[in-house]
Amino acid sequence: MDMQVGKKMLIQLCLAILVINCVSGNEEFLIAKTIYNEAAGEGEAVMSLIASTIVNRQKMNRSYFGGQDLMKIISKYNEFDPEISQEFLGEAIMIKVDPKGWELSKFFANKIIKKEFLDVAGGATHFSDKRDGFYMEGPNFIYLFKYGKFYFFQEK
Repeated sequence: MDMQVGKKMLIQLCLAILVINCVSGNEEFLIAKTIYNEAAGEGEAVMSLIASTIVNRQKMNRSYFGGQDLMKIISKYNEFDPEISQEFLGEAIMIKVDPKGWELSKFFANKIIKKEFLDVAGGATHFSDKRDGFYMEGPNFIYLFKYGKFYFFQEK
C-alpha cells in the first residue's frame, strides 16, 4: 500500500471515530479527551488533579461554570481544552501518542460520570501553567498549591 494512501485511510478512520463519539453525545469520551488534552504526558497525579477541577466545578453548581452539566463545564470558553487539534484526530492517534495517558483519561472520565471520583485537589476549581495565571487572585481566587508545571487555585 502506498504511504500516502495509508495516511489518508488513517485520517479517515480517526475522523470517523471522532464523529461517532461526538455525535453520539458520549460524555465519557469528551471528558476523557478534555483531561487528555490538558495533561497528557504529565503523569497520573497531574491528570487526577485536572479531573478534580472538573468535579469541583460541578460540585459548586454555579451557572457561569455550566451548573452541574459536565458538557457545559468542559466546553466553557477559555476554560478547558475539549477541542482537538488536527494532530489529535481521534482515539487511535491518542493511543499512539500517549497510550497510558489516554487509558488514565478514560478511567478518570468514567469515575466522574459515575460520580465516584474523589477530589484529590483540595477543592481546586482552576489551574494554570503560570503562577500569575489568575489576575483576579485575591478578590476571587485563592492560590492553593503547585504540582508539576501547574498552579492550582480555588474560586471563592
